[in-house]
Amino acid sequence: MMATQTQNFKPESLKAGLLIKDIGCGDLGVLVKRYDILNDFCEKDEKIWVWDIYWTGSATTEDNRHTTLVEKAILTLLSMGAWRIQTDHDH
Repeated sequence: MMATQTQNFKPESLKAGLLIKDIGCGDLGVLVKRYDILNDFCEKDEKIWVWDIYWTGSATTEDNRHTTLVEKAILTLLSMGAWRIQTDHDH
């Protein structure tokens, strides 16, 4: 069951090295790199930011260990409680 909105995350909440936890399966992901996916294709002012994420855990396989996800989707997953930022205080 997905939690209701718990916090409003903004792009500034994300940074390389941030550890996130998928609440559904318990796997952990590290945000590795942020970049504009359209940078090489067009010269528009609008940018579509994506993050490379490296995952580990029981649900992670060679097929999904390294993923790229649109930043807005990451922020939504965090805001809705499907993912959470893992801190030093979490076990």
